[in-house]
Amino acid sequence: MNGFRRPATIISTLAISAGAVFGGALGAGHAAADPGGEYLKSINCNVGNPYGGPRLRVFVDVWNKVRFPSDGLPGPAIELIASNPQAQDAFTAFKRYKGWTTVTWRNTSNGRHGVVRVPISGQRASWQAVLHPGSGHVNFTIKEKVSGVVMVENFNTQTRTCKSSAWA
Repeated sequence: MNGFRRPATIISTLAISAGAVFGGALGAGHAAADPGGEYLKSINCNVGNPYGGPRLRVFVDVWNKVRFPSDGLPGPAIELIASNPQAQDAFTAFKRYKGWTTVTWRNTSNGRHGVVRVPISGQRASWQAVLHPGSGHVNFTIKEKVSGVVMVENFNTQTRTCKSSAWA
C-alpha cells in the first residue's frame, strides 16, 4: 500500500507546484502578493521608459490594516506594492531597470511623518514600501526615479511624482 501512496504524493505535489508556478506567472492581477490587509485602491503612477517607447505602466496597490508587514516591524501598517506589467519583445531579457522610490508621508490626524526609500532593480520597475503612520488619515507622495542599465548604470534617468492618501 505504501508503494502506491508515495508516487501519488510526489505526482500531486509536482502538479500543485507547477500550477502555482505557471498559474502565478500567467495571472492578470496587479500585485505580486496579498499582504494580508484590506485592499483600498490602485494608483496609476506611470514613469517614462529609459529605453524609449511608451511609458512604463506602474500600478501601485494600496493596502491598509496590514497586521504583519513585509518589513518585519509590528503592524498595523500601510503597504504600497508597485507592479509593472510589460509586453514582451525581443529585447525584454536584456532590459534592466535600476533606481529608487521615495515615499514621503504625513499623518494629518496625529502629526506623525516619515520617509521610506526603497530600491528598484531588475527587469521590471517594481517595488514595495511599508508605512507605519499610526491610525488616522495619511497623505503620501511617491517619487520614482528609474534608469536603464546599458553597459553603465543610470542611463537616461526618468522621474515621476504621484500623490494619494489612505486611512490607516
